Amino acid sequence: GLRLAFLITAHRSPPESVKALLRRLHSPAHLFLVHFDRRAPAAKRELDAFVRAANLSGTVSTFSEVDVVQGGSGLLRASVLGMRRLVAMARARPREEGWRYLVRLSEHDYPVSSAEALSEHLGLHDGLSFVPMDGCHRSACARPLGTACGGEAYTFAGALGMHKPRRHWMRFARGPEWVALTWDFVLYVLQGLRERGSIVRLIWQEPRDPPPCHPHGARPRTARAGGALLREEVPGRVGAGGGRAAQGTGRGLCEETAEAPGGAGRRVAGPRGLARRP
Repeated sequence: GLRLAFLITAHRSPPESVKALLRRLHSPAHLFLVHFDRRAPAAKRELDAFVRAANLSGTVSTFSEVDVVQGGSGLLRASVLGMRRLVAMARARPREEGWRYLVRLSEHDYPVSSAEALSEHLGLHDGLSFVPMDGCHRSACARPLGTACGGEAYTFAGALGMHKPRRHWMRFARGPEWVALTWDFVLYVLQGLRERGSIVRLIWQEPRDPPPCHPHGARPRTARAGGALLREEVPGRVGAGGGRAAQGTGRGLCEETAEAPGGAGRRVAGPRGLARRP
């Protein structure tokens, strides 16, 4: 199979779910990079100790640069920072086989198959980048729209009916978060961030958290960078390598927990404004 690079985002302490995820997926054939929120230093230290004790330091690394808040730009920033690190890690080891796919996961995920099984599956479709798109409707995924404002996580009251729309290209549909991207497409994104006038750089420079706060996915940068970028820049294709885009089930998007990361709490936006949910 192909060599994979797993980028895992984590928010909580203690990091028991991340440990379970590493136990399930770890193989010396693959690379693992875990990002912890800056507000969870104890969780990062505990996982670092776990990695050393289990002798996994050669393939598992951790870092902490941003705080991820639901509806904010932190998840996108953490993903890009992780991409840069994983590319640098591969280039620093020229004698080793480079990774072929970057797989995005979170501490809430627990794969039913092994990393080897996933590697074999991706090997059958080498060149394709997999982007999950959920049903964007309460009948398929009942989680309501959310937003981030002032470092707090909010969600709109269910009575308002502000669920994600049926079609993913509509304004309030958010882009995918958990993806499998080829090495070529990751390089395309990172190179685009450096090139003035590129579609990737234009998206990156758009305001990420402009006032007033907007519903989750409404900001062009987050939504377009998450999914529409693949359609607008290279319709039907992903990355400079010419691979075709493949659409997954997006099931993981529907199964995320309702609790805001880092214990920030959830708030409800109703007709009378924002209020903390009991």
